[in-house]
Amino acid sequence: MYVTNHSKLAVGDSASKQIIIYNLTGDVIKKVPCPTSLTMTDMVCMSSCGDDSVAISDHKAGMVVRMSVKDGSLLWSFDRVTNTSGIAHHPAGYVLVASGWTEKTEISVLDEKNGGS
Repeated sequence: MYVTNHSKLAVGDSASKQIIIYNLTGDVIKKVPCPTSLTMTDMVCMSSCGDDSVAISDHKAGMVVRMSVKDGSLLWSFDRVTNTSGIAHHPAGYVLVASGWTEKTEISVLDEKNGGS
């Protein structure tokens, strides 16, 4: 879940495998289906990548995707991660992905425009 710069709330709905966008009064603005490559079960983390897209890490699928919240299109995917445990967008243009649950957690630094590390 995150709040965009335009005061909208984005929430991942694992049951329907979609991102639901709300305004701050709780009204649904739109529902955007997630890419079929995501399981949207178990541990799923999400971070904004500006107002028009979101980065999602899917623990079970072992991947990270960036998708448009306008139309659900897949902007890029990165599948060289395992045990994803968190994700964050850095304002310098990076998506940071944590992999692991112990003091040996690894951080993948992905380019927000095209993925890769």
